[in-house]
Amino acid sequence: MSAIYAVFSNKQRVELTVKQMRQASDYWQPDNTSYWFSETNDAGLGKGLLLNTRDSTHDGAYYWREKKLAITANARLDNRAVLMEMLSLDKKSHVFTDSQIILHAYYAWGNECVQHLKGDFVFIILNELEDSVFCARDHFGVKTLFYSENPDGLMLTNEHRAFYTSEWCENIPPDQEEVLSHIWSMSPQHFESPNKHIKQLPPAHILEYSKKNGLIVRRYWRLTPKNDWQDLSDEALLNKFKELFSQAVSRRLDSQFPIGTELSEGLDSNAVTGYAAKLLKSQPLYTFSFDCIHPVSDQQGEWSRTYRDILDMIDMHNNLIPIWQQEQAFNRYAYINKGNNTLFRHLGGVFPFVGGRFIRSHLAGQQGIRVLLSGWGGDHCVTSYGDQYAYDLLRNMKLFQLLQLLTTQYERGRYSNPTLALVRVLIKGLIPKRILASCSTLTALLQKDVRVENHFLHSKWSYIYAQRAQRKRSDSFKTTVQDKEQYEIYELGLTNILTQSELYGRMSRLEYRFPMLDIDLVEFCHSLPARIKIHNAIERYPIRYILNNYTTEKIRWRIKSDAIYPKTYRERNLFRYKHELSDRLQQSELAKSLCNISKIQKCLDSLNPFYVRALDYLINTEKFYFSSVRKQLD
Repeated sequence: MSAIYAVFSNKQRVELTVKQMRQASDYWQPDNTSYWFSETNDAGLGKGLLLNTRDSTHDGAYYWREKKLAITANARLDNRAVLMEMLSLDKKSHVFTDSQIILHAYYAWGNECVQHLKGDFVFIILNELEDSVFCARDHFGVKTLFYSENPDGLMLTNEHRAFYTSEWCENIPPDQEEVLSHIWSMSPQHFESPNKHIKQLPPAHILEYSKKNGLIVRRYWRLTPKNDWQDLSDEALLNKFKELFSQAVSRRLDSQFPIGTELSEGLDSNAVTGYAAKLLKSQPLYTFSFDCIHPVSDQQGEWSRTYRDILDMIDMHNNLIPIWQQEQAFNRYAYINKGNNTLFRHLGGVFPFVGGRFIRSHLAGQQGIRVLLSGWGGDHCVTSYGDQYAYDLLRNMKLFQLLQLLTTQYERGRYSNPTLALVRVLIKGLIPKRILASCSTLTALLQKDVRVENHFLHSKWSYIYAQRAQRKRSDSFKTTVQDKEQYEIYELGLTNILTQSELYGRMSRLEYRFPMLDIDLVEFCHSLPARIKIHNAIERYPIRYILNNYTTEKIRWRIKSDAIYPKTYRERNLFRYKHELSDRLQQSELAKSLCNISKIQKCLDSLNPFYVRALDYLINTEKFYFSSVRKQLD
């Protein structure tokens, strides 16, 4: 894991600027820092490094003098060996870092080098001969990169506050539209800086910049089905899936420090944990479940059902070591809000963070863990539910199989009764989309009225909610399994969660890794026939197939498991925190300006976590941006 910094300026002053950017990383104290500056001092690169892998000790901001190329990167390549062979790099005579391999790939293939890279990466390359900059972000956005262009040139970094420590940007408040949008919905589709002058490079995009041509951002990859495996039998496809999944987990186990893993009762986290435990053999693997409340605390009865399956999984593998904390006096929402406020200071802005991952990140950092595995993102594609398979059967007029599918899904506790489900499939599959769109618009308006009636914001801001509801309606028109998967990967906020994970992790000096977002694995699973994904109406069948002896049979064949806290635990924490929140709201000028005050207490009394997060965001925004001058967004 690295913090990277780069400036390309029209003025000869970048050395001081890059070193000022470096100050933004003081909060996590990099193990090593390196710089490179052009002879004319109009371009500079920097890197703050966490030495968590074998090869990272040789890494840094690197300059290839003979070729006049420089690079700084936050990268973990999955295909190092393949690239080194393709590039004829002799590993016996020189230890090549991932940054150096990327730079050699750029020299060999130019901007097309990104087509050969696999892994989690962002990098910034300066080509002195062409006086240009080339950057790229990995396929799913596991690593992040911010940039800002002004008349002085271009600045890039993954440390958001570096734009302020360098005085490149003024730390201006977010505009009214953004604040209201986040209060209406705390789940943005894409991660955005609160500062309109700071942009984030989207996943699977490259950025090109030169003083002559300016700045260009374009996509280099899109998830599409492939025919590479069309001749394999179903059994061979499932065995190939097992091979690729094991490879995806193995690729992410490189660490010189203890490794942790998130573990719930769900299929995805159990798959990652089970395979990692066996691959690590006798090496300890530390598990983090929910808020890590100790299962034998005073609330044992409350947590017993939640943890029963997790504890059975831990007993199954000798090297799994659970990390717990005591529940007494633990106020979840106050804990998260305090952590978020600390992170906001480090980032130089307030972001709409949910915060659950902060707890696990913090506890993992206390254990000296520098790699934390997560099964998050699996059901977007790799462990797809195959929910739209019914429309494939309808298009092929396999009506008997369609009714069988809907009946079995109902018996497994998913969706409504078969008759209503069949009516829904017929309507959505046979009625033209333009008619469905009109009906969807009407539905959204009706839903908006209910939301506006219950929400604590003034009804005059309801147009913001209508805009958000309009953007989310595209899911209604997905009628193939692959279309549904692409929608979930591109439109459901994948990058928002990944960016939050990186920022939370960095604060605790650790790196999140996501085996379910392995490019080889995702492309293969996206191309699997839908009949395998929902084999005999059993959704997520491939992952169940390969979990034999890796998790318990109960977890393997369970119908559904959401990460839900015990109801009384959630309500107790909300009840504790709402009084603190009420006191803060009484002093808030921003709340008085934007909200229907009479509805705030009603929303708090409902013990709905959504309202707590939204009110936290509102108060933190006022505290961070407006407390000194008492400005109001009106």
